[in-house]
Amino acid sequence: TASGEIGVVEIQPSQRNMTEPAASTPISATLAGEGRLVGANVTRSGPELAVGLIWQALTFPSQRASVFVQVLDANGQLVAQSDAVPAGGYPLNRWAPGEYVVDRRLLAIDPGLAPGNYTVVAGMYDDLSLQRLPAIDAVGDSISSGAVEVAPLQLP
Repeated sequence: TASGEIGVVEIQPSQRNMTEPAASTPISATLAGEGRLVGANVTRSGPELAVGLIWQALTFPSQRASVFVQVLDANGQLVAQSDAVPAGGYPLNRWAPGEYVVDRRLLAIDPGLAPGNYTVVAGMYDDLSLQRLPAIDAVGDSISSGAVEVAPLQLP
């Protein structure tokens, strides 16, 4: 289509997940007051990093947004990234209050990366302005980068 949209996934009210899925890493960060990142599951298999983000809608979100997942090195430099509409094409503005949405991503990890400590971060950005949505951590502090820390990553 002209907007670059690949497709829309239509979720009926009876299909909405209102039970919080299990997460190996609990997280509590609010984005734009409309959604909350409640947890993540991160696993590495060879050159791929599987990241499952668990979001919860707090309201009927008013905007369309994309999710970014990034791997940063110890200096905060980007080494891997995935940007897309959440959950394989389920737009934020179709979520219902209380609904949980699981967004699964595979990121390719360069086998030539130096061993060491890395960090997986995630957040959302407005599809029109490309500006990151404001993020607030569990204690109410603003996360200036808009990138919520999801999990540490140790590369051997």
